Amino acid sequence: MNRRFALLVLPLIGLLWASPRGSWAAAPNTCLDCHGQLDEERLAAPTRNIDKDVHTAHGLGCADCHGGNPRDPELSAMDPDKGFKGKPARSEIAELCASCHANAAFMKHYNPRP
Repeated sequence: MNRRFALLVLPLIGLLWASPRGSWAAAPNTCLDCHGQLDEERLAAPTRNIDKDVHTAHGLGCADCHGGNPRDPELSAMDPDKGFKGKPARSEIAELCASCHANAAFMKHYNPRP
């Protein structure tokens, strides 16, 4: 690889790789705020290690899979009429994950290596 090319292009690739999709990482997330305070273990547990999740590391948030509006301070963030899907049924998980993972062009955005 041409040294000059590498000095110009590789830092740009690094910025794109590290940049979260959209502004989720910098914006308030009422999903985490609310669920992190709940007493019911099954509802609070997903918030505990979210910072170690591979999806979060790439800038994806709760709403990217579960729908809704993570910036809405009211429970209307979980309104199905506003796109909230909630927890998928076990039989729906493969289809939900495949909606991104089966799209090679979409996935290449997160792992641009040839």
